[in-house]
Amino acid sequence: MSPFGHDGGMTDAPAPRFHELAIYTVGAGLLDPLVERFRDHTVRLWDRAGLRCDAFWIERGIGASWSLDPGTPMVPTGDGVQRIFYVVSAADESELDAAWARFRDDEEWQAVVEASNAAAGGRMVVAYQRFRLEPAPFSALQ
Repeated sequence: MSPFGHDGGMTDAPAPRFHELAIYTVGAGLLDPLVERFRDHTVRLWDRAGLRCDAFWIERGIGASWSLDPGTPMVPTGDGVQRIFYVVSAADESELDAAWARFRDDEEWQAVVEASNAAAGGRMVVAYQRFRLEPAPFSALQ
């Protein structure tokens, strides 16, 4: 389908969204149960709270790091941990904050976390990072 209307002009683009990237470090042996929790509960409850899951990745294999100095080889990190990466979005930053509050306060979510962590023998997520993102001026998301 062409992005152009009948008069040759561009059609309305989707409204921009405000994004957040999260990186979860997963406890040993707990990647599959955590992925199941996201699949069976989390994403649905995000949606109910007003968070849209735009992307979701599961780290597979060994990460690597490298120097920007020419001739320096890439070095595997070898840390042995597994990570989940996801991007959620909302209409703007204030709606993102409100959606996270609704999600955290959701009684069903609280019960899911309690039950899944108990079944896993403790917290499945051992560390996490969150980053608020703004598209670069040249990004297709503009």
